Amino acid sequence: LPLLEKACENDNVRDFWEAWEGVAAYRKFSKEANPNDNFDTELLDGNVMKYIRFGLHHTTSPEWREAGIRVARTFLYIGKARTDLVRADFPACLSMLTMSNEDVGVQQGMPVAKAPANSKQVEYSLLAVDVMSELADWDDFVPMICKVSILNFLCIILNQVPEATEKVTETFMKVVERPSASQSSANLNHLREGSVGDILESTFKTISGLKG
Repeated sequence: LPLLEKACENDNVRDFWEAWEGVAAYRKFSKEANPNDNFDTELLDGNVMKYIRFGLHHTTSPEWREAGIRVARTFLYIGKARTDLVRADFPACLSMLTMSNEDVGVQQGMPVAKAPANSKQVEYSLLAVDVMSELADWDDFVPMICKVSILNFLCIILNQVPEATEKVTETFMKVVERPSASQSSANLNHLREGSVGDILESTFKTISGLKG
C-alpha cells in the first residue's frame, strides 16, 4: 500500500498500475494457496479504498478514473467495499469516465452524459456499462442506478454505442426484476418517467424488429 499511496501523492497513474500489479499478484497467490484467505479484507482495513477513490474522483485524467473503476470492481463481492463505493457514488463515477476533463471539472458530482466522441470514449463507455450491469446485481446500488442522471447516461450510451446495447438492456432488466415485487414495480416506474421511457420503448421495439 505505501507504493499506491506514493503514486497518488505524485499523481502518477503509471506508477499506480505498477504498484497494483504487485498487489494483484499477491491477491491471486493468497487465494490460490488458501481459498479462505482474508487478504482483501486486510487491504480494506489498510484503507485501500482511499487510493481507489483518488482515481474514481480524479477531475483531470480519465486514465486515473479508469484505474479506480477497474480496481474497485474487484472488491464488489465484499459488503464493506460496496458500502464505501455507495458513499463514493460509484455509478456516477462510471458516467464521469466518458466525460471530457472540462465537463468533469465543472460538473463533478452532477454528471452530464454526452455521446462518445472518439474510439477511446467508446472503449470507456463499454467499460462503464459493463460495470454498471455488475452493480445492478447488488441491492446497494440499484437506487443509485435509478437516478435520472444515471438513466439518462445509460440511454445516451444505448443510442450512441451499438456495442453497448446488450449490457445496457441487461442492466435495465436487472433493475426491474428484483426479488421484491414492490421494489420491481417502483423501479419500473422510474424507468418509465420522462424521456427515459420513450427512449427505452423505441430501443426495445428496434431490437424486437431486428430479431424478427
